[in-house]
Amino acid sequence: MTNMLPNIPADLHDPQQISFSFVIVTRNNPEELQQTVNSICRELPESSEIVIVDGSDEPFGFECIRNMLGDASAPTVYRLDEKKGVYHAQNIGISCSSGQWIIVINSGDTLEQGACTHLDSIRDSKDDLIVFGQNVVDMYGKLAYACHPTADSVWPHQSVVAHRRVHNKFGLYPESFRFTSEQLFYAQIRNSIKFSIRNEVISVFRLGGLTSGASLARSKEIFVVRRALGAGVLYSTASAFIFPYIRYMLERYHVLAPLVTTLRKLLYPCYRTCQPAKNDATTK
Repeated sequence: MTNMLPNIPADLHDPQQISFSFVIVTRNNPEELQQTVNSICRELPESSEIVIVDGSDEPFGFECIRNMLGDASAPTVYRLDEKKGVYHAQNIGISCSSGQWIIVINSGDTLEQGACTHLDSIRDSKDDLIVFGQNVVDMYGKLAYACHPTADSVWPHQSVVAHRRVHNKFGLYPESFRFTSEQLFYAQIRNSIKFSIRNEVISVFRLGGLTSGASLARSKEIFVVRRALGAGVLYSTASAFIFPYIRYMLERYHVLAPLVTTLRKLLYPCYRTCQPAKNDATTK
């Protein structure tokens, strides 16, 4: 693991100077990284930094990253990942960050228009963690629905803004989980922290990545997370071992994709009051 960004003035990484750290994890997808960087730069709150963790076979390099950032004035930390998994990379980014508030986002996902205003509103919050809403784009590139997490639902990391003291006290994401590590982390700590749920949407999540597909390993992790959230055995089994496979099969056919939202409303609290996402409200 090598620091690829030398000669950054020390005061730029003073936690007292940085309010928000945006941690971006990427591997072999420069176009999606560019999309993510562009959305963050458009919604960049004052006193922010960008931390990029790159696990690509051919790392981008500092000049390439600078070109992506364009005129953005935010200090940038660029680290290489040793390809030990997405959560290992996210933990590297969190460890390298300096901001009081940390947002972890994968390349390909983006910040929603207006996110800057919502983030500015929590700058002086006394909460340990704040959970916002999220728009979801399906495998066909269509805005499918909005997710509004609840106190007892899973929390999508792209819409979770965690104060630094959360990781100082509870550590980083457990790397033994490959697909749902951040969800397990949030489930385990939420009774020990002060958090708030906000209705505003700040991120856009695109289905189809590592954590979106159906697999037995992923289902086992989902089951553990549901149980950690207090769900019963039958509900946890259905949401972990049955629904992901039904959803995966339906999403393969564009005409059947709307049924996925109906199933989500039946199974998951955060989708029961969801409203369709609007095309003109989302960063492409």
